[in-house]
Amino acid sequence: MSSTASDARAVLDAAKGQRNAARWSVAPALGLRQGEALGLPWDAVDLEAIPAMLTVS
Repeated sequence: MSSTASDARAVLDAAKGQRNAARWSVAPALGLRQGEALGLPWDAVDLEAIPAMLTVS
């Protein structure tokens, strides 16, 4: 099942102010699954790139 833009917006709105809000922002933006997002180091993410870039080794 795929998510719509409104689904993603609902998740982001619900995550605002939560302790793990960054995970919920980064995962859909980069197309990550939960396990990938949880193990992702911040230095692997370039949120200033357009589109956002993920570097893994």
